[in-house]
Order: sequence, then C-alpha cells, then structure tokens
Amino acid sequence: MMALLYFFVWAAVWAWVVQGRGAWNLILANLAGAACGFIVAMTFSVVCSSLFPSFVPPSPAGLASSVLQVITTIGVLAGVWMWLVRRPEPENPLARQLFAGICGLAAGVTTLMFFALNFH
Repeated sequence: MMALLYFFVWAAVWAWVVQGRGAWNLILANLAGAACGFIVAMTFSVVCSSLFPSFVPPSPAGLASSVLQVITTIGVLAGVWMWLVRRPEPENPLARQLFAGICGLAAGVTTLMFFALNFH
C-alpha cells in the first residue's frame, strides 16, 4: 500500500511540473519532473514511515536520515541551479549555465557539509 502511495505522489508531482513547464521544452520538463517527483516521493516516504511505523518494515538504523540528507542536498543543488539559470544575466547561455552550475554545486556541498558536521 505504501509503495502505491509513493508512486502516486511521484507521478502527481511529475505531472504537475510538466504541466507548469512554461517555456521549457518537453524533454527538460520531463527530466525535471522525474527528479522533483522522486525527491518529493522519497521525502513523503520518510515522513510517512516515521508517522506510521507499523505499515513499513523496519529499516537499518540511520537509513532514513541518510536518504533525507542526500535528497535534500540534491534538491538544493538543482534548485539553486534552476533559479540562477532563469536569471537574465549573464546573457550568454553557456556562461549562465556554468555560473548556475558552480553556484548550485557550492550550495549542494555546503548543505552536505552542514548535515555531515551536525548530524554524524
């Protein structure tokens, strides 16, 4: 039952992102939708497994925390990247992608270091 709920959340977020894609082409919208849906579904799964532990088989200690930390790091990296790519400066698309990629990578590493220093 939880697996069906997990896949429903994944598909719903995926469809929501693709419908609101704006000027993005369909391939990029589907890639972003799949990634966003996966992140939201994994977070949903971790939250539901902590709220309803009897429905989910026991997992190794710390697995949920590790999964949530990695997904949060990936979400920060992708979110900063997508936020900076949509800005109008710099005007050259390659320079904008490089700038957004470097800033996204820095934000992702910073988030991962925050988790590593505070929770392990």
